[in-house]
Amino acid sequence: MRFSGSGRSYTAGVGNASETTFGVANDFFLYDDTAGAMRMVVDSTGNVGISTTNPQALLHVNGAISASNMTLSGDATLNGTSSLNYLNVSNNAVVTGSITVTQAVQGIQGQIVGLTRIMYNL
Repeated sequence: MRFSGSGRSYTAGVGNASETTFGVANDFFLYDDTAGAMRMVVDSTGNVGISTTNPQALLHVNGAISASNMTLSGDATLNGTSSLNYLNVSNNAVVTGSITVTQAVQGIQGQIVGLTRIMYNL
């Protein structure tokens, strides 16, 4: 199914079983025709991939995520530099890099392992 607007075109559909060009066989996908890029995939197990065609988790994002309020209620792994308004960790977090928190750090009940720097801006 194709969706076109002013200067932008997208295709949404389900890859057939023999599809090998984009790696979305039997998966729902959203393809940006204008940029020539796969934008989102929902695989047969329900995992959602944004900027990846092979999601390895319920939500798998390949790229930067912007969040104004993030609660980590299970074990979490953060790679790179993260910038959040609020940080709430109720289990364990593994961090590679640093975290900048602009509003509040609260509810740290588990442990944060591997953190090289945490900045809290008042």
